[in-house]
Amino acid sequence: MNVVNTVFSVVKKYLKRFSTHVFYWSAYIAYELMILALGAKTEVPSINQLIFYYLENLITFYLYYKLLKRWGFRGNAIGRHLTSIRIGVQILCLYLIISYGVWVKLLSHPQEDIVQFLLKNAYRCILFLIYGFTYANHKQVLTEERISSTLKERVLQQEVDQLRMENELLKERNRNLVSQITPHFVFNNFAAMHRDTYLVAPKVAQRILSLSKLLQYSFGALSRNINVSLQMEIKQVERFIGLNQLEERNLNVKFSYPDVSADLTVIPFSILTLAENMFKHGDLSNASYPGIIKVELKNYKIIISTHNLIEVLKVSTGFGSGLDNLKQRLAYTYGDTASMETWTDGRFFEVRVVIDL
Repeated sequence: MNVVNTVFSVVKKYLKRFSTHVFYWSAYIAYELMILALGAKTEVPSINQLIFYYLENLITFYLYYKLLKRWGFRGNAIGRHLTSIRIGVQILCLYLIISYGVWVKLLSHPQEDIVQFLLKNAYRCILFLIYGFTYANHKQVLTEERISSTLKERVLQQEVDQLRMENELLKERNRNLVSQITPHFVFNNFAAMHRDTYLVAPKVAQRILSLSKLLQYSFGALSRNINVSLQMEIKQVERFIGLNQLEERNLNVKFSYPDVSADLTVIPFSILTLAENMFKHGDLSNASYPGIIKVELKNYKIIISTHNLIEVLKVSTGFGSGLDNLKQRLAYTYGDTASMETWTDGRFFEVRVVIDL
């Protein structure tokens, strides 16, 4: 029963898929049978003969179509025509051999002149070869039109994307030109403040200078949107730590890093973001558990890590968008060659960034 159901479902599936073919071939066969019945002057073929007759014709049609689809549309126009003719001649020879062997020998068709028999069957085969050729070319034209339409859509979409990118580039250039005004104004004022306070308040002047250098680094990295040297990033972290220690003396932070070459680069704020997150959310007042920022070079990798106590009063605020932003920038710049992980046990918070060299 299961086998019958399976066969029935397969047949139903193919009938639904090729319903148009079934409809037109049924109409065609019905038309020919009606003409045969109305104008028959000879013996009407048996059911077995009719089944073989139309089965052979339909196989010829679909075989020629499939072979043309596979090999008939390659090369130039002359090559295509020659291939179509060669395939058609081969199918015609096979058709005549099978027709004679089955039609005359197995189905006991009345004997007739061999030349007349071959001519009649050759005509029938050529008719269905023409049908197959027409159908194959029609399908090929539809396929080429669909491909052409898809390519045109892609070209049009590329042009739209290009225009959008050019528009965004113009906007970005305009934003950069406008944004350059603010940094120059800020740095000029910082320089004036540093000159005014250098003699009367050296510590304040030093704080202003450190803040100015830090902001200058930030503005420069953002405007250029390129990687910076690891040395420069480390130097800015030292400035950031020193600036915070000027504001609050009871800060316990250990920052360690190896000697690095000038050509080793990272994305801007790769260490600075971790340091800022630690100062913002960490408890750095306990000398027994200082905040640790460590940069290491191991196995052709840059490893940046932080470890700190969590400030209890700030634990509910989360660890912010800064780390999320850094993780996204790492993925955008380095792809699978960089990773960022965070851990917390309720008391300590750790971050580890690994970048392949």
